[in-house]
Amino acid sequence: MNSESILENINILNEDKFLQDRIAQLNARYILFNTNESKDTFPNYSVKDDNMSLLAFQYLNLGCRLVEQEKILESSEALEKGSQILEYIYGSENNDISFRKYYVLISSLGYYSAFQYSKSFILIKKIENDTTISKLFSLFLQRRFNELQDYINTIIINDDYIKLSKSDDYDETPDRIYEIVIARSLSKIISYLNFGEAILLENAKTELTTLKEIAKSLENVDIWWVIRLILIIISGIEKASLWNVLRNNYGELPLLVKNFIYSHVFANSTKIHEFFTTQRSALNKVIGKNSGLIISMPTSSGKTRIAEVSILDTKVNNPDAKILFIAPYRSLAFEIENDLEKIFSPIGIVVSQLYGGSLFNKIDEKLIDDTDVIIATQEKAKALFRSDSEIIKSIKLVVLDEGHLLGANERLIRNELFIEELRYHIERNNGKFIVLSAVLPNPEDLSNWLTDSLDNIYKSDWRPSEERLGILEWTGKNVNLKWVSSDDERDSFNNRFIVAEKQPKKPRERIDKYIPSDKNEAVAATAIKLYSFGPVLIFVGVKRSVFTMAKSYLKVLGETEEFKWTNNNNWIAFKLACIEYDGADSKWLKYAKRGILCHNGDLPSDVRIPLERLMRTEKPRVIIATSTLGQGVNLGVSSVIFSTFYQASEPLEHSDFWNIAG
Repeated sequence: MNSESILENINILNEDKFLQDRIAQLNARYILFNTNESKDTFPNYSVKDDNMSLLAFQYLNLGCRLVEQEKILESSEALEKGSQILEYIYGSENNDISFRKYYVLISSLGYYSAFQYSKSFILIKKIENDTTISKLFSLFLQRRFNELQDYINTIIINDDYIKLSKSDDYDETPDRIYEIVIARSLSKIISYLNFGEAILLENAKTELTTLKEIAKSLENVDIWWVIRLILIIISGIEKASLWNVLRNNYGELPLLVKNFIYSHVFANSTKIHEFFTTQRSALNKVIGKNSGLIISMPTSSGKTRIAEVSILDTKVNNPDAKILFIAPYRSLAFEIENDLEKIFSPIGIVVSQLYGGSLFNKIDEKLIDDTDVIIATQEKAKALFRSDSEIIKSIKLVVLDEGHLLGANERLIRNELFIEELRYHIERNNGKFIVLSAVLPNPEDLSNWLTDSLDNIYKSDWRPSEERLGILEWTGKNVNLKWVSSDDERDSFNNRFIVAEKQPKKPRERIDKYIPSDKNEAVAATAIKLYSFGPVLIFVGVKRSVFTMAKSYLKVLGETEEFKWTNNNNWIAFKLACIEYDGADSKWLKYAKRGILCHNGDLPSDVRIPLERLMRTEKPRVIIATSTLGQGVNLGVSSVIFSTFYQASEPLEHSDFWNIAG
């Protein structure tokens, strides 16, 4: 079957309203399973799991066939759809169904093949210790390579394990062979990702291809599917690895580029071995190019990594060059400095942030003398450029983060005037701009302004995780959720997601009371239930509403033990900062003890910095914040609830909404 026929078959499935309605039912049911809803309260779903499992494998088969014909991007929709159906059926532990863990493994591998990395990681964790093979792949997909290598060693170095004799159970022999070959192949792939020796990857692919043929001849369909998907993943790894992408752009790798790769793959914390598909496409417009680039990509899709390589390329081509990285807020400047310093400091590229407000002094000048990458807010950068410092002439690259922050209000107009002044200096230096944003409404205008061309744009809507939009309706008695699809025929519903419960009467009370009893409590109750998917962010429109919402959340939550923070040092730092600023009865601290983190513009930096560190590194029950948080910190939340679409009585800006949602 050629690729056109495969795509036509996929389209037929996608346009089948009956099938898509059944998928929407699975979706709605999956949400109820994950929020621990009793099956007795489920609507009367008409979906049949066995039939839908067959549909899932039909999608996966079509996606695999496209990959095998080198139609990588075209394959992702079918692979994701098949994986999604399997997740909806088998992903929840509350759905007690045969072979659940096997189908979860297939779903996780399928998601990874479709570039949906976050969903793959979440699913694979549910079954990582179920079998030897699932543990191998779980550790591999999560990039826990040190643990994986230790586990592999227990398989391929242990003589008792690998020795097969006639006395062994015949039924166990193929399983042992599969485990040994998979373990050995994964070990070679780890070595390739760490050191870039392509022959190791080729050997691993050859061994796994042979193993797939063995599984086919023995009619081991389950293992055949696993190996088929892992071969697709390995093919993707080969194309996406730091070694391959940067070799394709540089040919013979300069020493600084090699060290950049080593800095990532051997990092102490998060190790990076691959570029996202969007990053690879954008880098073709960055490396070796002098024109600059306007990058419009969703939050968490990898814009900062592109900026990293832009910095690297600038230093490769001009070792004496300096780079100016402009962040819109000091909170984001701290985060950027921390991230860049981890990668660049080990390879001799010095990263420093200019602290303070709008003044520039001799201390700043001395700091810049010894710095390669200067991180500053616009106010501090203005002071730098208006000084008499010769350092300005050495700046060859300017990275503008959150480049959409231009507009009609006073601060945004000042930003635009400063960027025009900046453009004048950078043009004289023969330098360039890299502009990063998640929500650019006018990339062509920015490109024409900053790069003298309408064409220096990279735009993508891809993100490494699924985004689902819903409408929360409070009827006065219950909460209904309507999940919005791109096709009105496929919307799904969770009616009566929250039902107001009558509370026991206190002495002398005559009127019945219910929880939730108003909109704030309804939002809080929904957030509590959605916490089963991960931390929740509740957006409120004005500062005073932060604690109003926190009070409602605490009321609905009821009596619970104090929240357990995993990093005690970060918690103590925040606790002491709250007491220092607001006393022992601090409201910020009171709610944080229950896992409720509150954030608004009133926070002094001494409290805000440890608070935002908790937000980034922990998994609180809920974060309640105004838009001051939306531009400043990258958060690991699973759900965002907008309690209002207004901010200080004015409608929320389109760009602000999508930046917070992202």
